[in-house]
Amino acid sequence: MLEVAALDAAAGVPLTDRTRFTRAKITHEPSRDRVSAVHLTRTADAPTDGADAPAWWDEAIRLLPRVMSDRVRPDLGTFVAAATEYCPAHERNRVHAAMSAALGTAPDAEALERGRAEWDAFGRPPSAWLPAWDWSAVLPDPVLAPRRTVLAVMDERVGRPAPDPRVPFDPTPLTPDALGPQLRELTDLAATRGAPECARAVAATPRDERERLIHRLVLTEPGPRAQEPAAVVDALPDDTARRAYLVALAQAFTDHTTPTPDTLSAALTAAAALPTPATGRGPAPPSTR
Repeated sequence: MLEVAALDAAAGVPLTDRTRFTRAKITHEPSRDRVSAVHLTRTADAPTDGADAPAWWDEAIRLLPRVMSDRVRPDLGTFVAAATEYCPAHERNRVHAAMSAALGTAPDAEALERGRAEWDAFGRPPSAWLPAWDWSAVLPDPVLAPRRTVLAVMDERVGRPAPDPRVPFDPTPLTPDALGPQLRELTDLAATRGAPECARAVAATPRDERERLIHRLVLTEPGPRAQEPAAVVDALPDDTARRAYLVALAQAFTDHTTPTPDTLSAALTAAAALPTPATGRGPAPPSTR
């Protein structure tokens, strides 16, 4: 659903209209914030001019402390990095203040010693230290400067967080001939009997292969696969397969084909109807910042 939130941005729908749908359809606040962040990210390279500029920065500043209250995820890391990279001079103070609010007060020497003692006693870092460490790769120097001592202690004891939490995607076009007989069979079925019938056939494929097959099937010929998104979603065997289809459809709309307003509306409605998948708060992988 997070990727599908980008579709109407790619179609040029104004920001206020895009976020109105999000506010109306998604009642779970953390999910709503994440989808709103995706909407902003899709137009982050030009938020400093045009009619959307004031609304873009007002919404970004509202969202920053909310989305940074948890561990960094790829979609949110991309949003925070965009707010850092494209921040104009006249918004810098507000953006930095919003980021700093999410990180909490930087510890002084006394608080640092208490934190070390707590770590030694309980075998884990103080929770107040985690946000700065988690988000450090995408935050500007003025926000990190008061927290360099904490970051050094974290780096020394647990290693450094990932240098870039963003996950790029590869929009390389795919062809059926390169993808094996199972995909060719599904491609032929979609061509002769339509995408919904092809979606029903996906139920007969091994569960651990479905996401890969759906992704490649959509990107092989994105135009025909996008014609009946509601029917395709209904025909797929489970929510995991439905999410895989909508994610692939979002990439296809972004890189390969332009959706009609009806198709875009159907895809967004289908995405909003899916339950939010459970996500864990796992540790960030150690690497070099």
